[in-house]
Amino acid sequence: MRRNFFLIPDLMVFCRSGMSISSLRSQKTRRTVLLSATLVLSTVLFAQSIPVSFPHSIAVNGVLLHYVDAGRGPAVVFVHGAMEDYRAWDTQIAPLSKTFRVISYSRRYNYPNHNALHAGTYSALVDAEDLAALIQKLKLGPVRLVGHSYGAYVSLFLALRHPELVHSLVLSEPPIMKWLNDTPEGKPLLNDFMRNLWSPCADAFRRKQPEAALRITVDWFGSHESPPDGHSTIYADLPAGARNFLMQDILEWQALTTSRDAFPALTRDQIRQIQKPVLLLSGSRSVPALKMITAELARTLPSVQFVVLQGATHEMWNEVPQELTKQIEPFLLSK
Repeated sequence: MRRNFFLIPDLMVFCRSGMSISSLRSQKTRRTVLLSATLVLSTVLFAQSIPVSFPHSIAVNGVLLHYVDAGRGPAVVFVHGAMEDYRAWDTQIAPLSKTFRVISYSRRYNYPNHNALHAGTYSALVDAEDLAALIQKLKLGPVRLVGHSYGAYVSLFLALRHPELVHSLVLSEPPIMKWLNDTPEGKPLLNDFMRNLWSPCADAFRRKQPEAALRITVDWFGSHESPPDGHSTIYADLPAGARNFLMQDILEWQALTTSRDAFPALTRDQIRQIQKPVLLLSGSRSVPALKMITAELARTLPSVQFVVLQGATHEMWNEVPQELTKQIEPFLLSK
């Protein structure tokens, strides 16, 4: 059994330029920063001299998934979180594709996919089977998985159901929400999540008001994280361009919040069966519920390195992408 715990010094973003895209990144809200990451992609890739290709597509399990494929070497597959898509990993693709074959794909209801919505049965289990089929069809062999948030949740199910397809995992704050019910401290956090975020979003989608669901989501995350600069962005602060960008992935949020079971059971005994090495990441200023879940996951996984990013929120991959790339690369290179 191996458990190593680390603290990384306080991580900050040094972009301050009024209401430019850079200043929006400094406010540490996932939904705003996604726009920033996309707009700077061409500059980053040009500077790195990495060729950019348009997304490929692949048919799996009756749906069409889009993905980018760069570099040569051991395969690294990135699995994005909710309200994101394959572009969430733009900053990691360029440097890591010098050493690895990097695959970043969009889950079935995320941009630029156009798959028919079957919300009632959608869950991380569906995504895990899609991911397994993608890995098998591309003949990638055991892959190094990097998953964030709901993508990390998907990655855990893949490791359980298809261990032969997984070499190792980098996971940041998977939402194993049902674990919160197991402690007196966790129950009110789950109640807050369901009552003030999940159920209101589902109601908004049933009323055919997707923008209302987006507003609820941005405001809830903004009120539950504590970025070091004190700027918790609310929906009213987002420019039209950022709102439009986020709406590109709204179908997945609808599928999740209106699903009969978006958070299928993942027991501690199942987690103990995962024998693959795991690098587990959490932000010291993240959503309290996610911090609690991730800390419990660190105590449960058999082979884990647990890194707490001081000063980071749940938006860690957008806040400090270069630092995280440097953090995960040695782990991905390990045998």
